[in-house]
Formats: sequence, structure tokens, C-alpha cells
Amino acid sequence: MPRRPTQAPTDPVGGIPSSGQMLPCPFCGSLEIWVNRDLDPKFVACKKCSAFGPTAPTVSKAIERWNKRAATPAVRSG
Repeated sequence: MPRRPTQAPTDPVGGIPSSGQMLPCPFCGSLEIWVNRDLDPKFVACKKCSAFGPTAPTVSKAIERWNKRAATPAVRSG
């Protein structure tokens, strides 16, 4: 019988790995974030403004790279 791949525990609401905390979108500040788990390469995307990336070979790396990019949310003037 084939073995099923194991997955990291996820947050029941957002499907985000419990080991990773998502930062807001660096462009619009939205917390409506989506993680592509099905296609390669993996990436994180904002549901509000459609910003995405950077890409990575794994979900955890994609989240890590998103969080590095999202370290300082954008501030709009005007």
C-alpha cells in the first residue's frame, strides 16, 4: 500500500502551517493571504491586491521569503 505524504500541522482556519506566522502584504497591508500549495514553485499571494512571491521549492520556504519581503508594510501617503 502506498504511503501518504506527511504534512505539517495547519491552522484550521487559514491552512497556514502552525510553525509559520504570516506577515501582512508589503504592498497593501492586507492580511488576506493565500499560500499556493499545489503548483511548483510554491508562493504566497495577497487576495486583495494580487501581489505574490517570491517563489520557493517548499511552502515553508515560500512563507519565510514572504515574511522577509513583508518586514515593513507599505505606507500610502495622500
